[in-house]
Amino acid sequence: MTSYRYRWWALGFLTTAVFSVSLPATLLNVALPTLAGELGASSGELSWFVSSYLLALTVTLLPAGAAADRWGRKKILLAAIAAFGAGSVLAASATSPSVFIAAQILSGAAAAAVITTVLAALATLFDADERPRAVGVWAAGAFLALPVGPILGGLILTSAWWGWAFLAALPVLAAAFVGIAITVPESRSDDPATTARGLLRGLHSLLNARFLAASAMAALGMFVLFGVLYGMPQHAQAVLSLDPAGSGLRLLTLLAGVVVAGGLSGRLTGRFGVRAVIATSFAVLALALGIGAATIGVDESPLTLAWMFAAGLGAGVVMAAASTAALEAVDTSRVGLGSASFQVVQRIGGGLSALVSATVLTAGYTAALGSLPGPVSEAARRNVFDGLRAADDLRSDAAAQAIRQAFAEGLGHMLWLCCGVAALGAIAAVLLLPRRSAAAAPAQSEHTTTKGHA
Repeated sequence: MTSYRYRWWALGFLTTAVFSVSLPATLLNVALPTLAGELGASSGELSWFVSSYLLALTVTLLPAGAAADRWGRKKILLAAIAAFGAGSVLAASATSPSVFIAAQILSGAAAAAVITTVLAALATLFDADERPRAVGVWAAGAFLALPVGPILGGLILTSAWWGWAFLAALPVLAAAFVGIAITVPESRSDDPATTARGLLRGLHSLLNARFLAASAMAALGMFVLFGVLYGMPQHAQAVLSLDPAGSGLRLLTLLAGVVVAGGLSGRLTGRFGVRAVIATSFAVLALALGIGAATIGVDESPLTLAWMFAAGLGAGVVMAAASTAALEAVDTSRVGLGSASFQVVQRIGGGLSALVSATVLTAGYTAALGSLPGPVSEAARRNVFDGLRAADDLRSDAAAQAIRQAFAEGLGHMLWLCCGVAALGAIAAVLLLPRRSAAAAPAQSEHTTTKGHA
């Protein structure tokens, strides 16, 4: 592969695009109480605010990857960025739940095309030696939105019009659009697997052991990371009495670990091999979560920030190294479809975590509630925040303390679950992954064409 001299500039703009489209989704949970009042949404409609975005994103990943391979990755990427901007404007101007849900569907589909096309572009811009480093930067940009979104959303929602939460990223996204248009060369594939009739045949070609193993590692890593992101902000608000902005700021230690991981992953993988790096990172993640589960309580533990940093570091290295391993297992003529398939599996891990982690936390919390005054007990079993409000109305400090303790116990159960999943990931990495990444990128298909200046 001939080095493209603007590839690092292109990487910066591509990573900025991924960060920008990830930001509104990560702040949505912070915004739900405000949206309920502003749009008159019911509990069911609030649920659709979240699930409609995730459903559209997951469903669109594969066809977006195939379309990018077929009609041009740069062309699809720029169209997706424009569509995401339109979805953000529609969300900010929504006056009813149905309009907001429509905006979420548009934004989710557009975000899917951006995410999968950017990852595919990295495989064509960088050779095997540079690709791990490039993917590490991409991963850091993608995960940067996870804690930044709640922080930014909390600050905006407490000081400005709620619609700005969905418009704040648009200037940065516009800059990324211009930068990509200038620095990213067009690439596409004429391989039959990128046509509608050949899609299933193309998917079958991805079913090799290395690609499937790397995708499974990413899914397990995403499961664990989403569990922490689901439980810890609630603990901060319900148990430690922080506001949404404060709970978001508390995630900065997790962010620091992810950012450091983005810089380390490529070098570690190149030196020690993908199997050793992912297995060790899962072990670090399991140890961190075990410490968290053992020390979580109604008071802030001095170890909390340390284990959250270690968890971010472990999860970040796992995700970046797994992304590199998956890309190296796919021919460049099908890299768009391959990256889309990888993202689907990864998102399945996050979706399962949202369901399973919530179930385990809630079951542990309700089982630990014990005997409470009648109205407080009923409210607490609906959710922890209603319970705390009911206890405050009765001026019952004992009931409030019991509710906080019960939630901390439920969160401990959830963290032990995530610890077990991380330990499973370490074992699976040793058994399923190759010792080292491929020495060189897969041979580029004779059907692949690239437009741009070397």
